Amino acid sequence: MKCGTCRAENRLVDKHGKERTPRGWKLFQGQRYCAACWEKQFVLRSLVLAVSKPLDLSWDEFTDRLETAWRQTTQLSNAIITKLALLEPVRTPEMTKMPAAPSPYLYPWACDEFPDLDVQSINSLIHTVQRTYNRFRLEVFWRRSRSLPQYRYPAPAPFPSQSSKLEWLSDSQKVPVVTLRLGGERTRLQLQSKHQKNYKLSLSQIVAGEAKLCEGAIYRKVSFGTHRPGVVSRAPGGGQRFHSQVFVKLTAWLPRQTVSGPAKRRHLRVSTGNDFFLSASVSGEPQWTLHADHVRRWINSHAERLRRLSSDQDFAARQSRRHRLPINEFRSKLTGKHHRRMANFLKQTCAEVSDYAVRNGCRKIIWQRENTGFLRSFPWFELETSLEHRAEELGILFERATSGSPST
Repeated sequence: MKCGTCRAENRLVDKHGKERTPRGWKLFQGQRYCAACWEKQFVLRSLVLAVSKPLDLSWDEFTDRLETAWRQTTQLSNAIITKLALLEPVRTPEMTKMPAAPSPYLYPWACDEFPDLDVQSINSLIHTVQRTYNRFRLEVFWRRSRSLPQYRYPAPAPFPSQSSKLEWLSDSQKVPVVTLRLGGERTRLQLQSKHQKNYKLSLSQIVAGEAKLCEGAIYRKVSFGTHRPGVVSRAPGGGQRFHSQVFVKLTAWLPRQTVSGPAKRRHLRVSTGNDFFLSASVSGEPQWTLHADHVRRWINSHAERLRRLSSDQDFAARQSRRHRLPINEFRSKLTGKHHRRMANFLKQTCAEVSDYAVRNGCRKIIWQRENTGFLRSFPWFELETSLEHRAEELGILFERATSGSPST
């Protein structure tokens, strides 16, 4: 088998004499790609879209199928973890090396125990849970530094790309519609894309066949005070009812974008500070500074409110679980609101920095995080990773600078 780009050759034959695709290689649109060429031309990204409504059934029927799928997905995930843990040998003082991970064939057992789940979803779930188990296996059975991973209800229900399809609602209405198998039947779901303008290009590439659609998942997210359709549930222990939105996560290999305009060979240096959030500077251009005083006010007020709530639940109060339940629910609301605020600000900041680099014709973004006294409890690593992913999508190099690196 030869790569259609670099002409690299790798031949892999199974036991029946048939040629197989090597690990890491891709076959897309009739052309073969090796792992290096594929990552140069495509980038893996996830698109999260809310479900507007089901097209083939009512919301009540859709909710029943969802709850069944989430319940069985959670049960099967925990059962796989238990099966793998029972096959682990007991560590003895004579052992000097950790044995190989168990890899039993769980597909027939899973199909018999959970017949309502789709067979393709079962196969995908087995591989996903085994990867999670192997990632924490060293800490659990060798170092004894953590417990077995657990899945809480509702675990996202996966659906593979072979049984899913993304298309438009009609030729005139560019509304995304995803088709997936749920409860043994194919279900068409209309997705919300009105407020997801940054997804329009990616959705168009998936529908046109220019991007390769991978495995997806359907899950829910609690949203307080919303009028959008979703699932109404009640917290365990007699808590109040809460509303959850249903989301579909689509993972796809998207073509890498190229920066338009002349190549000016400019570098954008982004640095943090103690008196401001971040500053961006380009040679020959004035410095752009983002202060973000309102974000610091959000963080400080949120920390103070959590401290006051913790003080109300001090050990001297001797409150029962029933009396602590309203305060815990209020704390979860505050925490969810704060996380959504920070996530929205993080996305806006990445978009502003990347657009600033594109407007100035920059070919590299140099990230320098030295002084973070302005916002000490900010998720800097998440901002750095998101900015790196956004730069990769635009075809811009991303470099992490140190304190001793010279300025450009």
